[in-house]
Amino acid sequence: MNRIPAFLSGGAIAGLRRLLAASPLFPPLLAVIGILAGGWGWYLAIAALLATALARQWKTLLLLALASAYAGWKYHQEETRIQLLRDTWHQTPPSIRHIEGTVIRSREHSAILETTGGDAIELLLPETISMQEGERWNIRGLPADFPPPPLPGLFDRSAWLGTLGVACRLRVIEAYRQPPASWQQRLLTASRECRRTISSLLMSGAPPDDPAAQFIAALLLGDKEHADTEIIENFRRSGCLHAFAVSGLHVGIIALLLGGLLRLCHCSPFTKNILLLLLLGGYIFVTGMPVSAVRAYLMIAAFLLARLLQRDYRLLNIWSFAALALLLWNPRYLFQPGFQLSFAVYAAICAGACWSRTCRGWFEPDDYIPFRLMTGTERLRQRWGRSACGLFIVSVCAWLAALPLCIFHFHAVSTWGIAANILLAPLLPVVMGLGVAALCLSWCPAALLGINWLNRHIADLTLQGIAALSGLPAAYIPATSSMPQDSIVIMTFTHGSHACLLGNPGLLIDCGTADNARWTVAPVLFHLTGTPGLFLATHAHARQTGGAETIRQAHPGIISIDSSHLPPGGITATTPAGTYTIIPASPQLPHADADDETPIVLWETGKHRTLYIGDASLRSLLRLPSHILRADTVILGRHTRHPADDIEWLRATGASRIIMASGSTGGAPMQEEPSPAVMEILPARSIHFTRADTPTNLPE
Repeated sequence: MNRIPAFLSGGAIAGLRRLLAASPLFPPLLAVIGILAGGWGWYLAIAALLATALARQWKTLLLLALASAYAGWKYHQEETRIQLLRDTWHQTPPSIRHIEGTVIRSREHSAILETTGGDAIELLLPETISMQEGERWNIRGLPADFPPPPLPGLFDRSAWLGTLGVACRLRVIEAYRQPPASWQQRLLTASRECRRTISSLLMSGAPPDDPAAQFIAALLLGDKEHADTEIIENFRRSGCLHAFAVSGLHVGIIALLLGGLLRLCHCSPFTKNILLLLLLGGYIFVTGMPVSAVRAYLMIAAFLLARLLQRDYRLLNIWSFAALALLLWNPRYLFQPGFQLSFAVYAAICAGACWSRTCRGWFEPDDYIPFRLMTGTERLRQRWGRSACGLFIVSVCAWLAALPLCIFHFHAVSTWGIAANILLAPLLPVVMGLGVAALCLSWCPAALLGINWLNRHIADLTLQGIAALSGLPAAYIPATSSMPQDSIVIMTFTHGSHACLLGNPGLLIDCGTADNARWTVAPVLFHLTGTPGLFLATHAHARQTGGAETIRQAHPGIISIDSSHLPPGGITATTPAGTYTIIPASPQLPHADADDETPIVLWETGKHRTLYIGDASLRSLLRLPSHILRADTVILGRHTRHPADDIEWLRATGASRIIMASGSTGGAPMQEEPSPAVMEILPARSIHFTRADTPTNLPE
């Protein structure tokens, strides 16, 4: 009886030794991940250490200890430096800061600057300043706070910036461009210029706004600078947004294309592999060296070097080598969604490819017929059947691997992702191959224009297929709980503005600027399954209603209400969430201050009454009819001259709860809460005060 446990343990140890002998870098990778993750991750690191010691792999154990110690020390040093910088910026009174550095990431209205001291700072740019990667700038600005996520549980951009090592935020006042001062800056500038030149070649012969040409450039180079937002949205909804990020798929296709071209040159295997590594390195450099592309390059480099040295290789060991090298270079990569998706999906693709080899292909003839006895049609059926079966299995495995990460990071599911990826799989190599052919023949204008014309037609078919899939029912669904019918959702923006949804389906009050509507209001309504049936624009200013067109496109049936055309007695509207009474501002008020024109909304659900005051002044409230005054909940905004925080008026409403709806000020000194005297009296009056940070349900 005692032999069975000993036999089992001996077999397990022998299997463990074989695994570690074939993939000695796998335990160090697990240990590094556990050390960086912390918490329960320590158990993973200890398990990797004990398994390595049990298998008596002493060299692997030494590497495990050194890699874990180095990664933990480096991560601790980075965290300490970033925290020290944040404390320095926030403990001192707000004052103008002077920094100088190089732009490492750029967007339309923001950029990330790496200072000369190695710190990463996010810059909020005015409309008059545009920055590009690789440029060196001297900047003056005011520190600003990172905004919280639109709602708890949604994508937290400030946390994502933290994974990039961004320590602080600066609102730029003045900026002066400087000449490059180091070889790293010159490399970034050269990469950007190469990317622009190649992009212009790929888009030659087409108008600048041609979506097919934009798609080709974005696909081949990861250059989304000129990509249409509608195209990106279609790819996101269909679960194929990874096509716009240079990853292992792109690097693998380019490697196959370049390998085929080098094979035509009749090079020796050694020369071909060296040239392939150099050409792939140039491609990675031109694309801006994203993490997913660097991962693929490291794996291909390890594979080619193993072949050159005539050494045995294992995919698990190569996968571990790439992940371990990147984490030792920058431990923060572990917490980036792109890093996690890249390695998880690649592991799933390898597992699916191995599994598909053991599966019987679709439409195959009898298993007992040898291949040499098959007819041409039967051989074709077998090849196509196995390819189709393998493609389906790999797509399902990749989708299943990405699903939990997409839910965790982006809180949404692309239900048609498998079909979209099966559609893209045979088309992407064709589009990328024609793009490479166009670049190789760019010295001949006629050939360049002809290949680009053909490529745009194929790309246009691809875009039509993706658009059709993204428009299918339930193509992109939220992975969050839906918003109850009696909910109040307040979305705050900078400069004190906000948007408010009363009920579901209910009344949406304002939507902010076009960027606010696109990046905050629309995602919040999507993830909460909030459906605005009515839209009230309190002012014609772009700060309140600049994104109205975005809301109308997302909700075609919405009914717009213009506050400037309300009758003196107001109007009443009804949705399944309740009845809304909208009262315009009194014409007797002086309208020098735009906030005095803010309408007031009473929302009645049967049991509860909610009074939305917004940015209206106390003078407006004193002119309200008496039957409007009674409310269970009052939503206040911000009025700098005549704030609506009079305690006697609040008590007269009978409200048991006050919600403050003003947004952040971006560093400007504005009043955002009731005065301290009022805050002290509210608890004594049994009035509960809350900030607009979470969705609010009406009390039972």
